[in-house]
Amino acid sequence: MIITEKEAYDILLSAKATCTNDKLRVPVGTDPETIKKIQDNKPALLYYCSGKYFRQMLTMRLDFCNWIVCKSSNVGGVYYPPKIMFKGTAHEVDLWCEQHADDPFFTDEYTSKYSVLGKRLYERGRKMKKVINGKLYDTSTAELVGEWNNGRLDDRLYVCAECLYRKRTGEFFLFGSGGPGSKYAKPIGNNDWSGDDIIIPLSSGAAAKWAEEHLSGEEYEKIFGEIVEDDTKRTITLSVGAGNHEKAKRAAAERGISLSALVDEYFGTL
Repeated sequence: MIITEKEAYDILLSAKATCTNDKLRVPVGTDPETIKKIQDNKPALLYYCSGKYFRQMLTMRLDFCNWIVCKSSNVGGVYYPPKIMFKGTAHEVDLWCEQHADDPFFTDEYTSKYSVLGKRLYERGRKMKKVINGKLYDTSTAELVGEWNNGRLDDRLYVCAECLYRKRTGEFFLFGSGGPGSKYAKPIGNNDWSGDDIIIPLSSGAAAKWAEEHLSGEEYEKIFGEIVEDDTKRTITLSVGAGNHEKAKRAAAERGISLSALVDEYFGTL
């Protein structure tokens, strides 16, 4: 009977097996029952191990997970959110990549490229809740206002991605995620390192600094307002009720001015 991909992975993972040059290796002292399972299913195990991402999942000792193929920018200084092209298990993604091997987006000569990463990694930054100093930070309820990655989404060792969020209160926080070779690595004992996810509360100034370094000018102004090159003005972040926010937007639109100008005028009357 042909075993499933999940069954094959469980056998190899439990045996701490590795696959190199179409050869399966297990540590000395592996119990006879496990060795027999490997021998009985060797053709199927080698078939799955022939795929790059199944083998990578095994090498990294990851939990069995789905994978995603993304199309992302391949030009320095040019960024756009990755677009999902295909989802599936590691083996399904391996087959998809084989079928699209001649696609020019797999090369480094074009504006875009394909990157492959674990589904959990791609979805990081949208599923984390943490209490820090008595305050709740929840990516599912906060507004995602900016994203950045180091362009190595297909490198599970060095991948690094950050998301800037704004809470309903107007407070900012950063969600950082990375592999064992990134700045978000954490020690797990025996001189080994693992990737990690972390939430970092940010002041308005720190959030603005992050946006300056990682976002375009248009994206920056969408978050923090129009930049006025006037040293008599300062940038502040205000939190108002939803009703007052709508009133302010209508008032500014009726007068043909920005929200910043409306607020500035109001303070000028005090």
